[in-house]
Amino acid sequence: MAAPTPSHAQLGYSVRRLRQARHLTIDTLAETAQMHPTYLSGIERGERNPTWTKLCNLADALDVSVSTIVAVAESRSRRVAQPDLDELELELIRPRQSPDEDTDFDRAH
Repeated sequence: MAAPTPSHAQLGYSVRRLRQARHLTIDTLAETAQMHPTYLSGIERGERNPTWTKLCNLADALDVSVSTIVAVAESRSRRVAQPDLDELELELIRPRQSPDEDTDFDRAH
């Protein structure tokens, strides 16, 4: 089997990081995103190229936008040139606060 292209590998890295940050198993995320766990595993390994629908399902299941998944993948591709992007990546993968939690904005106003 040929090596995965860098873009697929970076996308898979992004999905894996987001999944792990939310403490989800592959099985749980796959079920929520309406795909087979083997297919999701292939995405995470960079061996599969998900359709737009699958990518949107993953974003919904991870409670992020598709652009967040792409931004984490892009930060991975630029890491060698700009090592400070690790902080950006950490910010991107953090789970969203629930509406019940106070934000800095709420406390300030």
